[in-house]
Amino acid sequence: MLSSFARGTSAALLVLASTAACSSGGGTAPAGAPVATPTPKSMAELRLPLETYLLDHEHAGKLEVLLLGLRDACLRDKGFTPPSTNVTRQQAAAGYVRLWRYYDTRRYAISDRATARRYGYHLPPFTRGAAAPVSLGSLSKPLRQAMTTCGERAAEEQQAKGLSPGQERSGLATDLKARDFRASQSDPRVLAVFRKWSACMGRKGHPYATPLDAAADRRWKLSGRRTAAALRAEVTPQESRTAAAEADCAYETNVLGVSFAAEAEYENRDIEKNAEALDGLKADNERAARNIDRRWALGE
Repeated sequence: MLSSFARGTSAALLVLASTAACSSGGGTAPAGAPVATPTPKSMAELRLPLETYLLDHEHAGKLEVLLLGLRDACLRDKGFTPPSTNVTRQQAAAGYVRLWRYYDTRRYAISDRATARRYGYHLPPFTRGAAAPVSLGSLSKPLRQAMTTCGERAAEEQQAKGLSPGQERSGLATDLKARDFRASQSDPRVLAVFRKWSACMGRKGHPYATPLDAAADRRWKLSGRRTAAALRAEVTPQESRTAAAEADCAYETNVLGVSFAAEAEYENRDIEKNAEALDGLKADNERAARNIDRRWALGE
């Protein structure tokens, strides 16, 4: 069960899939002051404007753990034993943060050379957290139903306790973020840098039109499992070479910088259009962060 922040963060890779149909056409650049195109050495150097209106990863990770705690308390009240993960709250929160930070590195293309060489397009094992995920199929039907009911109750209680902003405001930021990402992917500047990236990949023996096409290659056995054994069995030398080449070409052609500048312009435009609501969301998130820290310190 993920908060709206987490859904917005992890949706970055999913949103990529919806851009495939429009990635070959032209787009209209947004109005407003241009954003300078950086030449980053990693995605960690970049911060999109709408990030100001979302909980930071650390507080969002704590929020997920607090939310699960509320859900599990509800399950116990109903006579169920919650699924056991055998990890501490700190380990669980850190696991969310690692996953989201890794998703950030793949927003525009594979950009972490080290993980690309080792894990290709697979999620590396450090994104799993400290315990293997619980398979819902291994749980009884009554427990699964109770988890759904208690999850909904936990979300309501979370909002009542001031741990998250109202759903309407929170949804605004994540919706704008997803929409602006889609729009930026068909921006003429981004399409041009994709052509340069594609030429670079072709020279290296990997003919793909866009980073999405490389990630979606059916030769990659992306089962979703992140155990060491699964990765050894699934990650092929060809996949590793392709992912490493993608990262090299992303930096050689500045896919990250160009894509960031375009997306930031779309976000700035929408921030101007929705300034009042977003300012309210920012204040809500600041209050939520304080409440999260308070509840976390109490061990709830």
